[in-house]
Amino acid sequence: MHQFLINFILLLLINNSFSNEDFKLSSKSYEGLFAWKKKAILNKNIMNTENDTGRYSNFFEKIGLLTTQNLNNVFDHYSDEMYLNRFGKKMHKNIHSIGITSWAKFVPAADSKYTGIFEGTPYALIRLSLAIDPKDGVFTPGIAVKFLIDGKPSVNFVAMNSVEGQKSKNFFEKSFSTKIPAATSSTLKLLESRFKKFSSIANQVGLSELSEQTYDLSKIYDGTEKNYPAVIQLRPSERYTNHFKNLKNDDQSTWYQSIIDYSNIDDEIYDVYDSNDENSAKLIGTFILTSKMTTSKYGDETLFFRHEKVTKESITSKCPFH
Repeated sequence: MHQFLINFILLLLINNSFSNEDFKLSSKSYEGLFAWKKKAILNKNIMNTENDTGRYSNFFEKIGLLTTQNLNNVFDHYSDEMYLNRFGKKMHKNIHSIGITSWAKFVPAADSKYTGIFEGTPYALIRLSLAIDPKDGVFTPGIAVKFLIDGKPSVNFVAMNSVEGQKSKNFFEKSFSTKIPAATSSTLKLLESRFKKFSSIANQVGLSELSEQTYDLSKIYDGTEKNYPAVIQLRPSERYTNHFKNLKNDDQSTWYQSIIDYSNIDDEIYDVYDSNDENSAKLIGTFILTSKMTTSKYGDETLFFRHEKVTKESITSKCPFH
Protein backbone atom coordinates (compact mmCIF):
# COMPACT_ATOMS: atom_id res chain seq x y z
CA MET A 1 0.00 0.00 0.00
CA HIS A 2 2.86 2.38 0.86
CA GLN A 3 4.43 1.92 -2.60
CA PHE A 4 1.05 2.36 -4.27
CA LEU A 5 0.53 5.72 -2.52
CA ILE A 6 3.98 6.88 -3.64
CA ASN A 7 3.23 5.86 -7.24
CA PHE A 8 -0.16 7.56 -7.11
CA ILE A 9 1.31 10.86 -5.83
CA LEU A 10 4.00 10.80 -8.54
CA LEU A 11 1.35 10.19 -11.19
CA LEU A 12 -0.70 13.12 -9.91
CA LEU A 13 2.32 15.40 -10.17
CA ILE A 14 3.09 14.24 -13.71
CA ASN A 15 -0.51 14.48 -14.88
CA ASN A 16 -0.82 18.04 -13.57
CA SER A 17 2.51 19.22 -15.02
CA PHE A 18 1.70 19.13 -18.74
CA SER A 19 -0.88 20.61 -21.05
CA ASN A 20 -2.69 18.49 -23.62
CA GLU A 21 -0.35 19.82 -26.28
CA ASP A 22 2.66 18.47 -24.40
CA PHE A 23 1.20 14.97 -24.47
CA LYS A 24 1.27 14.94 -28.26
CA LEU A 25 4.91 16.00 -28.45
CA SER A 26 6.66 14.06 -25.72
CA SER A 27 6.38 10.31 -25.39
CA LYS A 28 7.79 10.47 -21.85
CA SER A 29 5.09 12.86 -20.71
CA TYR A 30 2.47 10.74 -22.47
CA GLU A 31 3.61 7.49 -20.85
CA GLY A 32 3.46 9.19 -17.42
CA LEU A 33 -0.27 9.77 -17.71
CA PHE A 34 -3.09 7.89 -16.07
CA ALA A 35 -4.56 5.15 -18.26
CA TRP A 36 -7.87 7.03 -18.57
CA LYS A 37 -6.06 10.09 -19.92
CA LYS A 38 -4.11 8.05 -22.46
CA LYS A 39 -7.39 6.51 -23.55
CA ALA A 40 -8.89 9.96 -24.10
CA ILE A 41 -5.94 11.02 -26.27
CA LEU A 42 -5.88 7.81 -28.32
CA ASN A 43 -9.66 7.84 -28.71
CA LYS A 44 -9.61 11.42 -29.99
CA ASN A 45 -7.04 10.45 -32.60
CA ILE A 46 -9.02 7.37 -33.60
CA MET A 47 -12.32 9.23 -33.90
CA ASN A 48 -10.76 12.17 -35.76
CA THR A 49 -10.14 9.78 -38.66
CA GLU A 50 -13.27 7.66 -38.23
CA ASN A 51 -14.82 6.35 -41.46
CA ASP A 52 -11.46 6.51 -43.20
CA THR A 53 -8.90 3.74 -43.67
CA GLY A 54 -5.28 3.17 -44.51
CA ARG A 55 -4.15 1.11 -47.48
CA TYR A 56 -2.76 -2.35 -48.07
CA SER A 57 0.93 -2.75 -48.89
CA ASN A 58 2.18 -2.36 -52.43
CA PHE A 59 4.51 -4.82 -54.14
CA PHE A 60 7.73 -3.08 -53.11
CA GLU A 61 6.66 -2.83 -49.46
CA LYS A 62 5.93 -6.56 -49.42
CA ILE A 63 9.37 -7.30 -50.86
CA GLY A 64 10.94 -5.04 -48.23
CA LEU A 65 9.17 -6.93 -45.45
CA LEU A 66 10.55 -10.21 -46.78
CA THR A 67 14.10 -8.99 -47.36
CA THR A 68 15.41 -5.78 -45.80
CA GLN A 69 13.01 -4.38 -43.20
CA ASN A 70 14.48 -4.17 -39.69
CA LEU A 71 11.96 -5.99 -37.51
CA ASN A 72 13.61 -5.19 -34.18
CA ASN A 73 11.13 -2.36 -33.69
CA VAL A 74 8.24 -4.83 -33.74
CA PHE A 75 9.56 -6.10 -30.40
CA ASP A 76 11.59 -3.21 -28.97
CA HIS A 77 9.58 -0.06 -29.80
CA TYR A 78 7.82 0.90 -26.55
CA SER A 79 5.16 3.24 -27.87
CA ASP A 80 1.50 3.32 -28.81
CA GLU A 81 2.41 4.83 -32.17
CA MET A 82 4.35 3.47 -35.14
CA TYR A 83 8.11 3.83 -35.38
CA LEU A 84 10.00 5.64 -38.14
CA ASN A 85 11.66 4.00 -41.12
CA ARG A 86 15.28 4.55 -42.17
CA PHE A 87 14.27 7.75 -43.96
CA GLY A 88 12.72 9.30 -40.85
CA LYS A 89 9.15 8.76 -42.03
CA LYS A 90 6.45 6.83 -40.24
CA MET A 91 6.69 3.15 -41.07
CA HIS A 92 3.85 1.69 -43.10
CA LYS A 93 2.12 -1.37 -41.66
CA ASN A 94 3.08 -3.96 -44.24
CA ILE A 95 0.79 -6.59 -42.72
CA HIS A 96 -2.53 -6.10 -40.94
CA SER A 97 -2.71 -2.76 -42.74
CA ILE A 98 -6.48 -2.23 -42.50
CA GLY A 99 -8.60 -2.99 -39.46
CA ILE A 100 -11.29 -1.81 -37.07
CA THR A 101 -10.89 -0.79 -33.44
CA SER A 102 -12.98 -0.77 -30.30
CA TRP A 103 -12.44 -0.08 -26.63
CA ALA A 104 -13.13 -2.96 -24.29
CA LYS A 105 -12.80 -4.15 -20.75
CA PHE A 106 -11.30 -7.44 -19.66
CA VAL A 107 -13.37 -9.12 -16.96
CA PRO A 108 -11.53 -11.98 -15.22
CA ALA A 109 -13.13 -15.31 -14.44
CA ALA A 110 -13.94 -15.66 -10.75
CA ASP A 111 -11.46 -18.50 -10.22
CA SER A 112 -8.59 -17.16 -12.33
CA LYS A 113 -5.25 -17.13 -10.52
CA TYR A 114 -3.28 -15.10 -13.07
CA THR A 115 -1.85 -11.75 -12.05
CA GLY A 116 -1.56 -8.18 -13.31
CA ILE A 117 -3.71 -7.27 -16.30
CA PHE A 118 -5.24 -10.75 -16.08
CA GLU A 119 -6.94 -9.54 -12.89
CA GLY A 120 -9.08 -7.22 -15.01
CA THR A 121 -8.93 -3.79 -16.62
CA PRO A 122 -11.34 -1.25 -18.16
CA TYR A 123 -8.61 0.06 -20.51
CA ALA A 124 -8.22 -2.41 -23.37
CA LEU A 125 -8.07 -1.39 -27.03
CA ILE A 126 -8.94 -4.11 -29.54
CA ARG A 127 -8.08 -4.06 -33.25
CA LEU A 128 -9.45 -6.67 -35.67
CA SER A 129 -7.68 -6.93 -39.01
CA LEU A 130 -6.70 -9.12 -41.95
CA ALA A 131 -3.01 -9.85 -42.48
CA ILE A 132 -3.21 -9.14 -46.22
CA ASP A 133 -5.65 -7.76 -48.75
CA PRO A 134 -8.49 -10.31 -49.13
CA LYS A 135 -8.42 -9.59 -52.87
CA ASP A 136 -5.18 -11.60 -52.90
CA GLY A 137 -7.36 -14.66 -52.41
CA VAL A 138 -6.71 -15.47 -48.75
CA PHE A 139 -8.76 -14.45 -45.70
CA THR A 140 -6.39 -14.07 -42.73
CA PRO A 141 -8.15 -12.75 -39.58
CA GLY A 142 -6.22 -11.62 -36.54
CA ILE A 143 -6.52 -9.53 -33.40
CA ALA A 144 -4.25 -7.11 -31.56
CA VAL A 145 -4.95 -5.96 -28.00
CA LYS A 146 -3.43 -3.05 -26.11
CA PHE A 147 -3.73 -2.56 -22.34
CA LEU A 148 -3.11 0.94 -20.99
CA ILE A 149 -1.32 1.29 -17.64
CA ASP A 150 -1.03 4.25 -15.28
CA GLY A 151 2.37 5.91 -15.67
CA LYS A 152 3.95 3.12 -17.73
CA PRO A 153 4.07 1.98 -21.38
CA SER A 154 1.21 -0.19 -22.54
CA VAL A 155 1.44 -3.97 -22.74
CA ASN A 156 0.13 -5.76 -25.81
CA PHE A 157 -0.45 -9.09 -27.48
CA VAL A 158 -1.44 -10.28 -30.94
CA ALA A 159 -3.17 -13.49 -31.96
CA MET A 160 -4.30 -15.35 -35.07
CA ASN A 161 -5.52 -18.81 -35.98
CA SER A 162 -3.02 -19.35 -38.78
CA VAL A 163 -0.86 -17.24 -41.08
CA GLU A 164 -2.11 -19.44 -43.92
CA GLY A 165 -5.62 -18.05 -43.56
CA GLN A 166 -8.96 -19.77 -44.14
CA LYS A 167 -11.39 -20.45 -46.96
CA SER A 168 -14.36 -18.99 -45.12
CA LYS A 169 -14.88 -15.24 -45.09
CA ASN A 170 -16.37 -15.46 -41.58
CA PHE A 171 -14.06 -13.46 -39.28
CA PHE A 172 -15.43 -15.26 -36.23
CA GLU A 173 -15.30 -18.80 -37.57
CA LYS A 174 -12.16 -19.84 -35.67
CA SER A 175 -10.43 -19.13 -32.39
CA PHE A 176 -7.28 -17.02 -32.18
CA SER A 177 -4.17 -17.94 -30.24
CA THR A 178 -0.93 -16.29 -29.20
CA LYS A 179 0.80 -19.45 -30.46
CA ILE A 180 0.02 -20.53 -34.01
CA PRO A 181 1.18 -23.39 -36.27
CA ALA A 182 4.38 -22.94 -38.25
CA ALA A 183 4.03 -21.63 -41.80
CA THR A 184 3.74 -24.15 -44.62
CA SER A 185 3.71 -22.11 -47.84
CA SER A 186 7.06 -20.97 -49.28
CA THR A 187 6.37 -17.23 -49.01
CA LEU A 188 5.20 -17.44 -45.43
CA LYS A 189 8.12 -19.70 -44.52
CA LEU A 190 10.38 -16.92 -45.79
CA LEU A 191 8.53 -14.37 -43.66
CA GLU A 192 8.76 -16.66 -40.63
CA SER A 193 12.50 -17.03 -41.15
CA ARG A 194 12.80 -13.25 -41.25
CA PHE A 195 11.05 -12.94 -37.89
CA LYS A 196 13.29 -15.65 -36.43
CA LYS A 197 16.28 -13.39 -37.00
CA PHE A 198 14.78 -10.98 -34.48
CA SER A 199 12.87 -13.38 -32.19
CA SER A 200 13.94 -17.01 -31.92
CA ILE A 201 10.36 -18.23 -31.47
CA ALA A 202 8.55 -16.61 -34.38
CA ASN A 203 5.12 -18.22 -34.15
CA GLN A 204 4.34 -17.10 -30.60
CA VAL A 205 4.22 -13.89 -28.57
CA GLY A 206 4.97 -13.53 -24.87
CA LEU A 207 2.50 -12.76 -22.09
CA SER A 208 4.86 -12.20 -19.16
CA GLU A 209 4.57 -8.39 -19.26
CA LEU A 210 0.81 -8.59 -18.85
CA SER A 211 1.27 -10.25 -15.46
CA GLU A 212 3.71 -7.75 -13.91
CA GLN A 213 1.25 -5.13 -12.66
CA THR A 214 -2.41 -4.18 -12.52
CA TYR A 215 -3.46 -1.29 -14.74
CA ASP A 216 -3.52 1.17 -11.79
CA LEU A 217 -0.24 -0.12 -10.27
CA SER A 218 -2.09 -1.07 -7.08
CA LYS A 219 -0.37 -4.45 -7.38
CA ILE A 220 3.14 -5.01 -8.71
CA TYR A 221 4.59 -8.50 -9.03
CA ASP A 222 8.21 -9.59 -9.24
CA GLY A 223 9.52 -12.61 -11.10
CA THR A 224 8.57 -15.10 -8.41
CA GLU A 225 5.08 -13.69 -7.79
CA LYS A 226 3.68 -13.14 -11.26
CA ASN A 227 1.47 -15.82 -12.78
CA TYR A 228 0.64 -15.98 -16.47
CA PRO A 229 -0.34 -18.61 -19.01
CA ALA A 230 2.19 -19.64 -21.64
CA VAL A 231 -0.53 -19.31 -24.28
CA ILE A 232 -3.97 -17.77 -24.44
CA GLN A 233 -6.74 -18.71 -26.82
CA LEU A 234 -9.53 -16.29 -27.74
CA ARG A 235 -12.81 -17.96 -28.63
CA PRO A 236 -15.53 -15.85 -30.25
CA SER A 237 -18.61 -15.52 -28.10
CA GLU A 238 -21.54 -17.75 -28.99
CA ARG A 239 -23.56 -14.72 -30.08
CA TYR A 240 -20.94 -13.56 -32.58
CA THR A 241 -20.27 -17.10 -33.77
CA ASN A 242 -23.93 -17.74 -34.51
CA HIS A 243 -24.61 -14.37 -36.10
CA PHE A 244 -21.73 -14.45 -38.58
CA LYS A 245 -21.97 -18.17 -39.36
CA ASN A 246 -24.48 -17.73 -42.17
CA LEU A 247 -23.74 -14.12 -43.05
CA LYS A 248 -22.60 -13.61 -46.64
CA ASN A 249 -20.22 -10.81 -47.48
CA ASP A 250 -19.42 -10.79 -51.17
CA ASP A 251 -17.63 -7.44 -51.11
CA GLN A 252 -14.39 -8.40 -49.39
CA SER A 253 -12.94 -4.90 -49.80
CA THR A 254 -15.23 -3.90 -46.93
CA TRP A 255 -15.10 -7.14 -44.91
CA TYR A 256 -15.33 -5.10 -41.73
CA GLN A 257 -18.63 -3.34 -42.39
CA SER A 258 -20.84 -6.18 -41.20
CA ILE A 259 -18.85 -6.31 -37.94
CA ILE A 260 -19.20 -2.55 -37.44
CA ASP A 261 -22.93 -2.75 -38.10
CA TYR A 262 -23.42 -5.60 -35.63
CA SER A 263 -21.14 -4.57 -32.76
CA ASN A 264 -22.55 -2.77 -29.75
CA ILE A 265 -21.46 -1.57 -26.34
CA ASP A 266 -21.62 -4.34 -23.69
CA ASP A 267 -21.16 -7.11 -26.28
CA GLU A 268 -19.18 -10.07 -25.01
CA ILE A 269 -16.96 -10.60 -28.01
CA TYR A 270 -14.19 -13.04 -26.95
CA ASP A 271 -13.76 -15.51 -24.12
CA VAL A 272 -10.12 -16.04 -23.15
CA TYR A 273 -8.70 -19.46 -22.21
CA ASP A 274 -5.28 -20.42 -20.87
CA SER A 275 -4.43 -23.14 -23.39
CA ASN A 276 -4.95 -24.23 -26.99
CA ASP A 277 -6.04 -27.63 -25.69
CA GLU A 278 -9.82 -27.69 -26.00
CA ASN A 279 -10.12 -30.31 -23.24
CA SER A 280 -7.86 -28.85 -20.55
CA ALA A 281 -8.17 -25.09 -21.22
CA LYS A 282 -9.70 -23.03 -18.43
CA LEU A 283 -11.67 -19.83 -18.90
CA ILE A 284 -9.67 -16.91 -17.47
CA GLY A 285 -11.77 -13.95 -18.62
CA THR A 286 -13.90 -12.21 -21.21
CA PHE A 287 -13.49 -9.15 -23.43
CA ILE A 288 -16.59 -6.93 -23.35
CA LEU A 289 -16.90 -4.00 -25.75
CA THR A 290 -17.20 -0.53 -24.23
CA SER A 291 -17.59 1.21 -27.61
CA LYS A 292 -18.73 0.31 -31.10
CA MET A 293 -16.24 -0.92 -33.66
CA THR A 294 -15.00 1.70 -36.10
CA THR A 295 -12.62 2.14 -38.99
CA SER A 296 -9.88 4.70 -38.44
CA LYS A 297 -7.02 5.91 -40.59
CA TYR A 298 -5.12 6.66 -37.38
CA GLY A 299 -5.72 3.09 -36.27
CA ASP A 300 -4.45 1.76 -39.58
CA GLU A 301 -1.45 4.02 -40.10
CA THR A 302 -0.27 5.16 -36.67
CA LEU A 303 -1.53 2.93 -33.85
CA PHE A 304 1.14 0.39 -32.85
CA PHE A 305 0.91 -2.90 -30.95
CA ARG A 306 4.29 -4.07 -29.74
CA HIS A 307 4.99 -7.83 -29.78
CA GLU A 308 6.56 -9.25 -26.63
CA LYS A 309 9.40 -11.62 -27.44
CA VAL A 310 9.00 -15.12 -26.10
CA THR A 311 11.90 -17.29 -25.04
CA LYS A 312 12.07 -20.92 -24.00
CA GLU A 313 12.74 -19.78 -20.44
CA SER A 314 9.67 -17.51 -20.31
CA ILE A 315 7.31 -20.34 -21.26
CA THR A 316 8.83 -22.96 -18.98
CA SER A 317 10.64 -21.46 -15.98
CA LYS A 318 8.57 -18.36 -15.24
CA CYS A 319 5.14 -19.73 -16.03
CA PRO A 320 3.93 -21.86 -13.10
CA PHE A 321 0.89 -23.12 -14.97
CA HIS A 322 2.66 -24.30 -18.14
